[in-house]
Parts: sequence; C-alpha cells; structure tokens
Amino acid sequence: MSQSARLLHITDTHILLGGGDYNPDDIKQDIGVAGQSRGEALQTLLKRIATDIHCNPLDGVVFSGDALARGVPGGNQLLLDLIVEQLRIAPERILAVPGNHDVPKGSAPGSPQRYQDFLSVWRAAGCITPWLDGVDSASAVDWEKHVLLGPENAWAVLAVNTCNWSHVEVIPEGLKTVWHKLALRVAEGDQQEEERVARELNELVRHDAAHISVQQFERLREILRVLPQPSKGRQLRMVALHHHLRNPTLRLEFKSMPDLIPLEQFRTLLLQRDIKVVFHGHKHEWRQHFDHVETFHDVGGRPHRVLLLAGGTFSDSAQSHAAGRVQIEGLPWAPTVRVETFASPRSGLDLEVKASAPLRLWEYTQGGKQVPSPMPVIQGDDFNEVYAKVRAAASEEATPGPLVVQLDFRGEAAWQLPEGYPTSVAEQRREGWLKGLVEWWQQRDSQLERRVPYIHGSRLLKYGNNLDQLKRVIGLLRERNTSRALAVLLDPRLDFVEHPKVEFASFCLVQFTRRDVGSSHVIDVIGYYRAQEMLQWWPINVAELRYLQEKVVEGAGGKPGRITTITASARVENAPSPTHVAMPVIDRWLDQAPEKFFRLAMYMLHGKSDAANDPLVEEWLDELAALQQSARRPARDGGPVVAIDGPARLALYLTAYEGVNAGKCQELATELHGLARHAQGRPSSDDALRSWEENMQTHLSKVIALSRQALGLPHS
Repeated sequence: MSQSARLLHITDTHILLGGGDYNPDDIKQDIGVAGQSRGEALQTLLKRIATDIHCNPLDGVVFSGDALARGVPGGNQLLLDLIVEQLRIAPERILAVPGNHDVPKGSAPGSPQRYQDFLSVWRAAGCITPWLDGVDSASAVDWEKHVLLGPENAWAVLAVNTCNWSHVEVIPEGLKTVWHKLALRVAEGDQQEEERVARELNELVRHDAAHISVQQFERLREILRVLPQPSKGRQLRMVALHHHLRNPTLRLEFKSMPDLIPLEQFRTLLLQRDIKVVFHGHKHEWRQHFDHVETFHDVGGRPHRVLLLAGGTFSDSAQSHAAGRVQIEGLPWAPTVRVETFASPRSGLDLEVKASAPLRLWEYTQGGKQVPSPMPVIQGDDFNEVYAKVRAAASEEATPGPLVVQLDFRGEAAWQLPEGYPTSVAEQRREGWLKGLVEWWQQRDSQLERRVPYIHGSRLLKYGNNLDQLKRVIGLLRERNTSRALAVLLDPRLDFVEHPKVEFASFCLVQFTRRDVGSSHVIDVIGYYRAQEMLQWWPINVAELRYLQEKVVEGAGGKPGRITTITASARVENAPSPTHVAMPVIDRWLDQAPEKFFRLAMYMLHGKSDAANDPLVEEWLDELAALQQSARRPARDGGPVVAIDGPARLALYLTAYEGVNAGKCQELATELHGLARHAQGRPSSDDALRSWEENMQTHLSKVIALSRQALGLPHS
C-alpha cells in the first residue's frame, strides 16, 4: 500500500515577550481594550490545529526560522513549548532552522554567540537542527541530528542553515583604523548625536546576507550520501531553510544582498541529489510553486522540477496564512502534495482552512523527457512505480481520457501483482491466481464461450473459427521486423450488433514489433483498449500481454522487450474484489480444473475431516466471499461479477452421489441452482438491480453457511 506523510510548516512567528505586539483590529480610538501578543495568538492557532488534526496525527513539524522579533531572546523557547504542549509531538519529530532575526546583529559568523540562544532551546531539547559553521565538527557528520526521517525511510527533510552571514558587519579595509572615531568627530561632543551617527554608520556596513558555506555544502553532500534508504521505491528528499530560492511574491525588497548568494550552486545540489521539495520562510508570503533546475552539462536535457513551499505568517493586516499542513500521499512511487493553510483564528471561532490543488511530484515522460502533452505518457522499468503513477493518472488527469503506459520489466516475475493491488487473495495464492486467470483468458476453447463470446484466446487463436493469428505473427517476425504483425480481437459480425445485451470486448488490438539490440533482438508488444480500468484490470492486462509476448518470443526468437498499453478511456473503478476483473474462479474450474468439483463434492457428501487442510476448500470459501463483495458493489464495467456455471456444476455432483451428508448436500444443491438462476437473470434497471443485489446476498449467505456445515467447519 502507498504511504503518506503529514507535516506542519510554521515560520516567521516573530514572538516578542511581554505582549501588545499584535492587534488585527483597526484602532482609530484607544478606549483601553488590551492588545494581544503574538505568543497568545500563536497559542490559539496551535490549539485549533491540534483539534483539527486529532484523527490524523502529524509525522513532524518543520519550523523554517525567525522565532524572534528584532533579535530579542525568549521567542525560541516559547515557540518550542507551544508546539510540544499543544500538538503533543516529541521534540525529535521537530525540525528547526535559524532565521536571520534569530542571530544577534554584529555577531561573528561561526561564533558561539551567534547560535547560543537557538542551540540552547532547539538542539538542547533534541530537535532536528542544521549543521552549523563553527559549532559542529567538519570531520564527523551525525546525520541523525540534521535530518527528519519518515517511517521506513520513505521521506526525509534535511535542515540547512543560510544565516551564518546574516547581519554581519564588514568595515572597509581603509576605514578600520578610524571607524570608531568617525561618530565622535561628526558629533562634536554631543553624546546623543554621537550614538545616533554610530548607529547609522553601523547600518551602512551591516549586510543581511543569505549564504551557505563551502563546509556546509560538503556536509550536505555527505549526509545525503549516507542517508538510510527505503527498502522499496525512491525516497522523497526535502530540505528546509529560512531564505527563499525564488521570490514567492512580486513585492521587492530593496537592501544589500536580499537573495541567496550561492543560488545556482544550491539549485544544482537539488538536481544532483534528487531533492523534490524545499520548505522556506523569510518573505512572509504563503505560496506553492515549482522551480525547474537545468543541468549545466546536458544542454536541452530534462529539467529537475522542485516544489517550493513558501511559508507565511500572521500580522496586524494579514491573518489568512498563519501556518500550513503539508500532506504527502502516494509514497514511494507517485508522491503528490496537498497543502492546507490555516488562518490565525479569532477568539471563540473555528479554524479557517484553505486547501491547495494536488501538486504532483512525478512527471509524465517520453524518451526520458518531460512531455507537456494532452495525452499523458507514463514510462518506467519499475512495475510498482509505474502502477502507482497509472493509478494516480487515471484518478486525476487522464480521467476519462486517453493514457499511454510503457513498461520495461527489469527482472520481475511474470506472474507478479504490483504493490498496492487491491485483492483479498492470500499472498501465497496470488501468483497461481494471476497465472490461472491469464491462461483462462487465452484459452482457444472454453465451455463458457456461449456466455462470454469475447474470450481473448478464442479471438486470437481461431478468429472467424479458423485463423490462428498468433501463429501468423510468429511467422512474420521470425526473420524480419514488420508493421503487419497485428492481431485483432474485434469481430464486426459479432461485436457490431445493435443490441443492448451484446457484450463488447475492451481489448481490441495487439501488435508485436521486432527491435534489434546489438546482435540480437527483442519483441515489443502494444495493446490497444477502447476503455481500461486501471486499478484492477491494468495489471491483469499487462500480465496477459507478457504471456502473449513470451509465446511470440518462443516461436520467433529474441527476448521479451517493452510492453505498451494504449487506452482511449482510462479510469479507476475502486471495485471491491478481484471478481470484478475476472471470470470467477469457480466458473473457470469448468475449463481449467473440473476435477475440483468432484473433489469438493466428495468432501461435502462424506464429511471428511481432512477437508479443512485442503487449499481447495479455502479457495471455494474465499471466492464465495469475493462474490458477496461484488454483489454489494457491482462494477460499472469491470467484467463478470457473478458465478453461474460453476455453482450449477457443483450442484449436479452433489445430487449424483450418495454420502452421509446427502440431506445437507441436497439442500445446498437446491441453493446453488437458485444462485445460478438468479445470477443469470441480472436486470439492467437501477431499481430492479437493488432488489437483485439483496437477493444475491441472501443466496450467497445461505450457500456459504451450508457449505461450511457440509464440510464440518464452524460457522463464520
């Protein structure tokens, strides 16, 4: 199943102890109403957020700096206490970086004085903090102190310090010897004037520079190199820093060095280390936008897309984006971010929440490059990752439109279901279930062909009752490549009949191509579908195309190559059981394992004590349970959802032989016949369908209960 993460982003709280520094009201006359402190407003905000997230606890808190106002100490401790107390989150799940207001003005870069207040609060409590120049060792890097790591290493947030040169004073070399005398000479003995001039002169040489040192860049690289990786999929890497990469607003800031100095170097680090998300503050504007980083070496290559999460704050005139919850879904293969921002609440009122649109962190690609195409294309060689993206695309952009998926297997088993595939089939039985299902769909002849006239194998191997299309394809590809290696599964004489009850195959066309690779060749396969359910059907379709591909390779030589599916209408049904994508197992027994009916009937008739140890019994009961689920939520277009021929055949066996349980088996046979007749008479109108579903539930419940009785199993 896919994983998720929930992170609270707080920034630029600018807490000033003592109160009176926050008043969102328009005070034209002071009538003595006490103002509110930012600390009190923040406490109310976090209390509301704690109530809102009660059922969905946070995985971490990211604070991107500026806890203090005008450098006055106290705000760091108050903010940490509020986060821990209100959100009930452990300090080791809190990441904090210093902002430019959190370091004392004029303190030397890398000095103990610069980070004393920040370290005495955040790091002392066990929070995640960045590597700091002049404080942390340059030889040994303890990544655990600098990275907020998610469960199973699925995601990581790396803390980065950009404030080592914030508010530094740089006196020109030629003035250093006389600098302290300038104010005295200008003031001519006036002490107040001397102090004023000194302040103004110091402002001239003070620079609020955002910079990352050479040493920290090396530490960041080393941390990312040794960071523990997830057991599956790709780790979602994120960083948190105070300063911005791109201005999140059109509002300009006129001052010395307002932006990150080593910007291109840092952006290149994001590209090379596959970092997808950047948290930052500083600009007091809440915005989510993408940055596209181009490599210096691969001209025209694919840009690396990074999501920038600019954090906002609250002020007297703006309260709508005081903090934000970042929800990440679809990990590890198809991560998508949704941001919810919280307004600073008024006393007594509920929390105001605004949600962003989904922000996808993965891209459609073709030939290794991003494709801004109206027809989404998904490519990859990891079955699990491609499946996750297919599900996401069919749920969002592609619905109900076209979708192309190209998959290069990299050694996965042919009968593998991808991670997250919704099925109730036990883990140890899934390979057999998938293999049996695919082989049934590729049968040349079937006893169920009357009811399912579009069985794929029948259309491929005896088209028009006499043409073996697969044999033709093998003959064409044995010696050369040709675009004529096509096989069709539509028959206009059968399918283009104007009758509402005529079933119509979704799998319409399959093409095989021969592609030379060095001295050998591979066989690629392309399947076209008029409509495709991507959650449960698409993996089955891929397995079926792989099966056909291997048959062609066996006859024409070479190796299996790429599998491509093209659908005109991709969608996700969210059907509850694998019955929705399959002819029920108990019907397929007629073609694939008819002896199972006899064996099951003998167990029931004679009440054998070893029946419970036979996987056949589990298979029978599991399939009946799946049919119950299907009857509760029939798929709009997901394949047969009823069993007809199988139950009827078992009923015949139960009445054809004698046994100690003959009476119970007669009752069960009657119920099985009733189930088959009722399943066959499924209505088309919605009103009649609801009644039909209720009766199906009744029949199936009785069949399950009678089966367990006949098999000597306890009632479930």
